[in-house]
Amino acid sequence: MFERVYTVVDYWDGPREGVADLQGCPHVFQAEWDKGADGDDYARTFLLRPISRKAFEAALEDWTIWLRWEEAFHAGDTTEQSHPALPEDRSRHEELKAILAAELRTLKGPSLRANATFRAPVGVTPTRRASSPLEIEWSVLTK
Repeated sequence: MFERVYTVVDYWDGPREGVADLQGCPHVFQAEWDKGADGDDYARTFLLRPISRKAFEAALEDWTIWLRWEEAFHAGDTTEQSHPALPEDRSRHEELKAILAAELRTLKGPSLRANATFRAPVGVTPTRRASSPLEIEWSVLTK
């Protein structure tokens, strides 16, 4: 079953880190790093942990700030040097970043490992922008 992806805060050849639902509950996800025979690269597996309401709300607000930056960047109204927030959003972005980091440090319980399949929602044409909406289907490997 495909579920909602709320944020993608790291993207390299595909989503690597963000917030998405797992069984209807928001989780932070992060691609594992593989130091295999082919050299350093992202693995196909992700670590997932449920997040608090406070962390979820901070992540969503910070994502909104980033979406404003992305829109302005593609419109030519700002430069890459201002990434990831417009000047008027910079201080709030820094506050949210600190809140989110503190909340994520307090996560309890074991991480889940899972494979993921990302797709654009049915009926939505994806763009090259990272803000294109996504859905995810998890295949949990361990609990």
